[in-house]
Amino acid sequence: MGRSRDTQRQKVYDAERVIWSTDYERFDSLEEVFKFYTRILSSKRFATQFPNTADRLLPDGGKAKYRENTREWYEDYAWRHHKVYGRDEGLWLSYGRERGGSYWKKSQGWAICNRIQLSKNHFNKAIAIHELCHAIVDYDFGRGAAHGQEFCHTYLYMVKKWMSEDAHDKLAASFRKHGVNYRLIGAAKYLEGRTGGLALT
Repeated sequence: MGRSRDTQRQKVYDAERVIWSTDYERFDSLEEVFKFYTRILSSKRFATQFPNTADRLLPDGGKAKYRENTREWYEDYAWRHHKVYGRDEGLWLSYGRERGGSYWKKSQGWAICNRIQLSKNHFNKAIAIHELCHAIVDYDFGRGAAHGQEFCHTYLYMVKKWMSEDAHDKLAASFRKHGVNYRLIGAAKYLEGRTGGLALT
C-alpha cells in the first residue's frame, strides 16, 4: 500500500519557520549536525520509543569521516560524486547547496544508504529534527503521508525533547494557526500494538 497524499506539506513548511529564528541553536558544520544526530540516536529513551529507527540509523563502525557516496547510483543521479559524512554503517549526511533543499532518503533494496541531506541555510536544529522525523515515520510507523498527522505529532515531541518546551509551544501554536493536523486521530488503536512510539500515546 502506498503513502497517503501529502496534503499538509506546504502548511508544515510555513508553520515551522517560527522556530528557525536565531533564538535557537544553529550548526556551523555537517560534523556538528552528525554529533547532534548521534546523541539522539544513541539515547536509551529514543531506542525504547523508536527502536526500528535507532536500529537502522545508529552510527557504527569506526571514526566518522567524509567519504565518496558510493552506496547508491542512478543513471541520472548527477550528485553521485558528492561526499557524505558518517561512519561505516548507519546514518550518513550529505551537504546540499546553500539555496538547495534538505531531505531524508530511506534505504531501498540495492541502495543501502540511509541519508539526510541538509543545505547550508538549513543548518538549524528544527530542520535537522524535521528530517529525522521522516525516518521515524518510515521505520516506526510505516504508514501515513510524508507530512501527515504521525509526522507532525512526532515532530512536536522531538522538538520538545531536543530543543525546548518553548520551541514546542511555538510550533504547536503555529501548526494550529496554519491548520496543520498534528493529533493522532484514529491512530490510538494502531499505536497500542507498537513497540515504538511510546512517547506518542
